[in-house]
Amino acid sequence: MKRPAYGNAVFARRRAREVLWLLVVGVGRWKAGDGLFARPDLARIVVLDDLDLTLSNLDFVAGLDVLVVDESELAGRGAAVSAALLTAGRANTVWRLSGVQVDEMTLLGGEAVPLGLSPVRVGDFPAALARQRERMALFGQGIWQGWESPQLAAMMEQLRGGNDE
Repeated sequence: MKRPAYGNAVFARRRAREVLWLLVVGVGRWKAGDGLFARPDLARIVVLDDLDLTLSNLDFVAGLDVLVVDESELAGRGAAVSAALLTAGRANTVWRLSGVQVDEMTLLGGEAVPLGLSPVRVGDFPAALARQRERMALFGQGIWQGWESPQLAAMMEQLRGGNDE
């Protein structure tokens, strides 16, 4: 199975135990999502329109928060990529950029649809992602499932005042 463009580089970063803040997935064009956020802990892959999602290896996405930037000319391609990331990729959360707003996506009948919460502006996205991570940690969802989660343990340590970050 083949990884999307730049997928091997992201896999290598994860294998080296590098913590990634966000994975940006550009859909349809090589430049899709390029330069959206300037952070060293950000990674980006590109899913071109000719990539067969059913034959793609998305294992390196597991547990990551993902922002899909759909610039495809194919109708529904961004939704199909979002669904693949949520199912085969087992992403922690998947968000989709449309114009100047970002919606969190969920699966409904096998299709990726907006979760139904208020969309956020691109500039407010980092804060919205941080709030969503806190909610998921508090409710034991996503990568924070179970008390053995290192992410939950780190958050609890920070709440106890053991971490000054």
